[in-house]
This record gives sequence, structure tokens and C-alpha cells, in this order.
Amino acid sequence: MTFSDLKIAIKIFFSYRVRKKAIKIALIVGLILAFINHGNELLTLSISGDTWIRMILTFFVPYTVSSLTATQVILTDLKNKN
Repeated sequence: MTFSDLKIAIKIFFSYRVRKKAIKIALIVGLILAFINHGNELLTLSISGDTWIRMILTFFVPYTVSSLTATQVILTDLKNKN
């Protein structure tokens, strides 16, 4: 990957289109993961500050994976068109 490719990839990664889809996916998958990983605390409403931080971080995983995947797909499409 050249520096030019990296600049394009970063621009795509932070684009509105990619962010919008990644947020939707992160909300859905993040909620599922939060209930899997912290369901007991959620059901008993005994959520500590530490648990809140871990739950928030849980949403970053699907957001990042979705954004990286979308960026890779868009870059591949751009290269195939050229």
C-alpha cells in the first residue's frame, strides 16, 4: 500500500457513508455483545463504573470491524475500476 493509498483509505474510513453504516452495525451488534457479556449486571441493574466502560468499549469492536471492512471493499472497487 502506497502513501497515496493510505490517504485515500483514511478518507474513506472517516467518510460519512462509512460512519453512518458502521454506527448502525455497532448499535445492533454492540447491544447483542453487551447483553452476552454483561447481561447479568444489566438485568439486576447493578452496573459499576468499570462495567460501563467495558460496555462502551464493546461497541467499538463492531464499529471498527465494519468500518475497516467497508473501507477495504470500497478500495478494492476503486482499484478494479482503474
